[in-house]
Amino acid sequence: MRVVCLAIVVFLVGCGSAGKATLTTGAYSHGPSHRISPRRGPERSPRTRSVKRIHARGQTAARCRELLPVIEIVSRAHGVDSALVVGVIRVESRFKPTALSRAGATGLMQVMPSTGKWFKCGDLTDPADNLDCGVRILKRYLARYGGDLTYGVSAYHAGPKWSDRSRKQGVLPKNFSYVEKVLHARARYLRHGCW
Repeated sequence: MRVVCLAIVVFLVGCGSAGKATLTTGAYSHGPSHRISPRRGPERSPRTRSVKRIHARGQTAARCRELLPVIEIVSRAHGVDSALVVGVIRVESRFKPTALSRAGATGLMQVMPSTGKWFKCGDLTDPADNLDCGVRILKRYLARYGGDLTYGVSAYHAGPKWSDRSRKQGVLPKNFSYVEKVLHARARYLRHGCW
């Protein structure tokens, strides 16, 4: 009985900031002033959301299959694992050659124009040039960290500053969640191909 009372008190205290709650005949009910209004427009059914998700995955898989021959040629030419390149592209742009970030990163590999200039890349809006440039940058960072994927991919995402500091301290880089996403996408590609 004590546990039940304690649970009700904790629940009521937790809900106190959301609106006044009243306890009537042992059941929790909201007062009339506490109404939940939809902020995101009409609610979609879980089925609608899952159908849209499946459709988006199908489009991503189709773009992946279309770009795969070029990815393999460029990766082989630079000596970089093509599955890793697929992982980076999936996380960065979902295989959309026209992707443009708020920061100005462009194309499949989301190369910043200033970085593209530094590496003497061609037209970053062209998928082949963007891919070639991104793979060269990735190769350089992988070589810098002796092939260590954690620090190499981290540096590709945010530059070498965090990776250098983290490696010196023997800790994971601050953007490790990005590295995990890329490595997960790579592993999934190796298991299932384009999905």
